[in-house]
Amino acid sequence: MTEEFKNKALKKSKTTAGIPDSVTVYDERISDLIDDAIIEMRTGGVPQSVIEEGAAPVISCIAHYVCYELRGDTGETKDANWHLGKFERKVFRLSLEQPGATMEGLL
Repeated sequence: MTEEFKNKALKKSKTTAGIPDSVTVYDERISDLIDDAIIEMRTGGVPQSVIEEGAAPVISCIAHYVCYELRGDTGETKDANWHLGKFERKVFRLSLEQPGATMEGLL
């Protein structure tokens, strides 16, 4: 995973969670959750090539996973479950791509 990919995922995750860019106290936790999200996506059948490309659907999927975990940490189960549902639907759709595929040309 490139630094650019990780920075895009961090920025999108913070935006989705409603955390301003200037607040960096959660960055380490979010970075760990980004790694967890990628593992969950891979075990859910998303091809590595699709993840590595870092297209908008992949970054959005990661952001929903991060929000799910962050909301769960604070006990906001209704919001957490909503983000989990979005994450699972996105993983399913991304898993339909063939190994070696990319999102190029589909967006």
